[in-house]
Amino acid sequence: MIGSTSSTDFAAAGRIRRLVLTAAGPVALVALSLTLIAILAGGLPQRIHLVSGAIHTEAVGSRPVWSSQPLYGTAVWLEGLLIFTFLRSWRVPSVQRVLVALSFVLGLAVPVTGVLSVLEKGDLLKGALWPGWRVAEIVAVLVAACLGWLAAGRLPRAAEVTAAPPSQAPALPLGPFQRVMFVTYMWSWRRLLIAGMLAALTAWVMSDGGNGWLAPGACGLLTLYEAAQVSTRLQIDASGITVTPRWVPALARRIPYGMVRFAEVRSEPPRQADDRADGWRMVSGKGPVLAVSLADDRWFLYSTKEAETAAALVNGWLNRERRAEMA
Repeated sequence: MIGSTSSTDFAAAGRIRRLVLTAAGPVALVALSLTLIAILAGGLPQRIHLVSGAIHTEAVGSRPVWSSQPLYGTAVWLEGLLIFTFLRSWRVPSVQRVLVALSFVLGLAVPVTGVLSVLEKGDLLKGALWPGWRVAEIVAVLVAACLGWLAAGRLPRAAEVTAAPPSQAPALPLGPFQRVMFVTYMWSWRRLLIAGMLAALTAWVMSDGGNGWLAPGACGLLTLYEAAQVSTRLQIDASGITVTPRWVPALARRIPYGMVRFAEVRSEPPRQADDRADGWRMVSGKGPVLAVSLADDRWFLYSTKEAETAAALVNGWLNRERRAEMA
């Protein structure tokens, strides 16, 4: 492995605000739910039969029951999950922004939809929601997510790299007018396994007997996201390094050369999972890996038998462009 590079915590700007907004979601979930229950207590059914898979329970619809342990327990669990994920992504502002958006959905949209689903079983709504409510519900979730996305603020960016790659990095000498183009493909059986597990979870949630759409919708989107990345294409050209899911090209991710320090070859991928705080990966089994050091102190890894050629092309391009600028 080539020598380490200096580290700067560029993600510190706005991090505390993003952390507070992330933690506020489950708190708002409890507060808004209790407020709605207090306002609409007269419309709650006196008795409700809850069905969850093979578990059948009955509860009297008094306010102490409606606002008791399940709500608090769920909020504590969600709080722990959000904070854990945030701390795990301490140096990844883009992930933190997604967490803030999710927090706004939990704190603003979920309480309303949850209380209304209970009211639907009582006398207030006469067993049926208003026409078009499901559409309004979906719009409310999207609006809450957009508000969270905007509340996270402008994300900090790492400074562009201007130094040439280390001398020990593999490099292909390039002429002043020579172009580069490298394309390879990869299948990720790990992504396929995750997609299969998520598909099974989606089917189980949909068959659970509930009439909500948020949980199965979220599971379905995660399934599609993972399935889209089962087969990917790596392309190295004048614009940078681009990874494109072959089935959903809209999910392409590009790394411009300004964010690249150098590229190297590793004999096999590390054991960490994809998209950890220290980098994002497209790896499959054992074998050589293209490892690209990024300006934000993370790594991009891609499994390919042609890793040495890919690394040499990246470093050759960086050497030509940056040494010409320094001359």
